[in-house]
Amino acid sequence: MSNPADKPLVPLRDVFFQVWKLMLKEDRRHACGIVLLILVGTILETIGVGLIIPVVAVLGQPDSAAWPPFLHRFYGALGEPPLRGFTLWVLGGLLAAYLIKNAYLFFCTWCQARFLFAYQAKLASKLMRLYLKSPYIYHTQHPSAELIQKIQNELSSYTLNILSSFIWICSESFVVCGLLMVALWVNPAGAAVVFLGLIIALWGYANFFKARIEYWGRSTQENSQAIYENIQQSLGS
Repeated sequence: MSNPADKPLVPLRDVFFQVWKLMLKEDRRHACGIVLLILVGTILETIGVGLIIPVVAVLGQPDSAAWPPFLHRFYGALGEPPLRGFTLWVLGGLLAAYLIKNAYLFFCTWCQARFLFAYQAKLASKLMRLYLKSPYIYHTQHPSAELIQKIQNELSSYTLNILSSFIWICSESFVVCGLLMVALWVNPAGAAVVFLGLIIALWGYANFFKARIEYWGRSTQENSQAIYENIQQSLGS
């Protein structure tokens, strides 16, 4: 068994281009649709966080003169109702916004899961057909344990650990950018500190964790194939 540490590390940029190259035109269109859904979800997330600010202002400052200008204009547009009634309006609006946001995020998560598992099934079917059509000499050089391990384990790892991770990174990056814009609007100095902390955290991950994660991933891949070989030899197949 080869040592996983002897193999060069693959840059994340190259991994992304390899994943994109593996996709057909239809798969790329679906992936772009998922990214668009995530972008809309990010906008809803940012709006949800931004709506907390006027709610806190209404609950913490009974005097409407101390409210932010946009909230004071909204209060005037409603005809300056009693504070209790206006507070109920604001809380009801916040509740409705969060219900809509969570329903959309549930739908977005369902679409992501459907895309991932449908893509995994398509790749497994295509890979199985390629193996069945391969010449006899290929099967003498590659044990069936290797083929089973690639179809059953590697495709699952590729879908759940790579594609799903790319979607997660995309989603969280959009959310971070949205929250950062809200933070810059509320407190620019605090937002700058948070942004600096994120840069340091990303740098720490790239320098301290990435190499070990790739090492253990390759080690898991090789040991999984050995497990299948031992099981087949034990069963006499």
